[in-house]
Amino acid sequence: MSDCKTTINYESGHEYVDLGLSVKWATCNVGAESPDGYGRRYICCKDKKQAYDTVNFKWHGRWRMPSVEEFRELIDSCTYEWEEHDGVRGIRFTSTKPGLEGKSIFLRASGFFDIDDDGPYEYGMYLTANLSSNEVSQSQQAQILTFEKGISSKVEFSFMSHDLYPWACVRPVFS
Repeated sequence: MSDCKTTINYESGHEYVDLGLSVKWATCNVGAESPDGYGRRYICCKDKKQAYDTVNFKWHGRWRMPSVEEFRELIDSCTYEWEEHDGVRGIRFTSTKPGLEGKSIFLRASGFFDIDDDGPYEYGMYLTANLSSNEVSQSQQAQILTFEKGISSKVEFSFMSHDLYPWACVRPVFS
């Protein structure tokens, strides 16, 4: 799947899109070679440091993991719709900012549990840079953006940290 609606820009060798938000969004997940690829999926509660290190050190430059606030800005400031192309499902976020209309990124629906299963999925998870405290286990857990295709193809979003949903993709940003 091509992101043909975007102008190609690069930061430290990785393609990004300016949607007119507070950060620039990578067009691909960490480890993916195209916008519709999964890339590497991380275990949220155990691999957060590894995911952070991958974005900061493997990608180099100013890349980092997005915060919950930056994902909320993406959801609140862009239009979005559920898409499916050649069996690949996910959400396309499109800028509404003057001069940037039509520029977009695609977040693939990545599934929740089985890292070896290629889908197709109706839900996805993306790791954020935020941590939340788990009072029961006395530990810090990574917060994740979850989304799923709801009734009538309406996309439903939530943020959570929970041991039941271990695998999440990482979509880098920079400011």
